[in-house]
Amino acid sequence: MPYFYDADNARPVLAVRLAAHQMARIDEARHRLKLSRSDLARRALNDLLDRMMGDSAAT
Repeated sequence: MPYFYDADNARPVLAVRLAAHQMARIDEARHRLKLSRSDLARRALNDLLDRMMGDSAAT
């Protein structure tokens, strides 16, 4: 499967469209955890992928 990003880029951009209530939940969580939106998204994606793929694929 081809990947459509520059693998040499250390942090490729990922953009998503969210409903207002989803963004509100993200902002509430990031304020409570004292994280940036990017850090919260990275952590959430890593946790989701770990659960979906099994912990054996975790780094």
